[in-house]
Amino acid sequence: MTNAVPKGHQAIGRQGFETALTDAFHEHIRSFARTAHNRNVYALSVYTDERHSFLLYLNTLEGFERTITESPYYCSYSEEQKHDLKYSLGDFAFSYATFQGPFASQYAAYHDAVKALSAAGGPDGLEPYKGSPDLVRYVYKAELFEGGQFLTALHVTKRLLAQSVWLLQTTPDFAAFASSGSEYIDYSVVMRQTIDTERFYRIFPEMKSCDEAFQAAVEEARGLPYGEQVTYWWECVRENRNRQPDALLTATVRTDYQAVEALADVGAPILPAVMQALRSSVQQGDQEKAAFLCEVLLESGGLSREVLGEMAAAVEYAPPGDQEIRSLLTRTRQKLTGRF
Repeated sequence: MTNAVPKGHQAIGRQGFETALTDAFHEHIRSFARTAHNRNVYALSVYTDERHSFLLYLNTLEGFERTITESPYYCSYSEEQKHDLKYSLGDFAFSYATFQGPFASQYAAYHDAVKALSAAGGPDGLEPYKGSPDLVRYVYKAELFEGGQFLTALHVTKRLLAQSVWLLQTTPDFAAFASSGSEYIDYSVVMRQTIDTERFYRIFPEMKSCDEAFQAAVEEARGLPYGEQVTYWWECVRENRNRQPDALLTATVRTDYQAVEALADVGAPILPAVMQALRSSVQQGDQEKAAFLCEVLLESGGLSREVLGEMAAAVEYAPPGDQEIRSLLTRTRQKLTGRF
């Protein structure tokens, strides 16, 4: 961890890493395209997770049928269960997790950095590098870490769609998508970045019903007084985190962010109610609710300097010694200040 790139090295950022990863996956796709398996390809996915692993998944209709018939469990599945299995990456017939050539070394070094960050508890725990530049193999920018892997997976998927998918013999409903390992994130946000709505509904017809139910709830909530809207969406988030089956966000395969977005989209008129709820949650030491409301402020338009002043005053409502909430409010105020 250093503010200066050692002499003789160039820092690798997200764009450079994405280019190298895309090229590596392109080679896997090209190799697959030369085999007899290259027919009726219905799905391609770039997967990543908290461990920063990147895998390429491909499946064909024949590969899917083979998975069903060769499994003593899957062969007795209902049609609905088989449909869910069809897009389960762990059951895809073709996957690629290793690399050849120069990128193999770069990828291994990238994981060394991930392990070092994990062992240090994050960037703040790392000691500045003071060794010889001759001992440095690669230099990575911080943007690759702290969640950057999920953006990388999405961007690589888009690149593969543009430059590699033409090599595959695909089905009419072929879908390429990134995967984060969370169906709530994937179905509500990520898949929609690379699959157009009409095709998305054809492939996942149940999601159209989910979308309609969620949108109806959004419209209904907008008819409530502003304070009740804040309460309504926070309750939705709380129920979702408890994974209550009948909770709105859980049932419609949404994440907490959609609740944040629903409030933020109301705009400036709802901000006084948000600030009132924030002061109350801070006073009660409710960090979860305070963090949710801070996210609403960060996503909202129509912010004024009065809000910044109220954020500074909100710190005074925090229980003595509650440094976590104070830090949360300070960070949020700094981000909001940056907009002005």
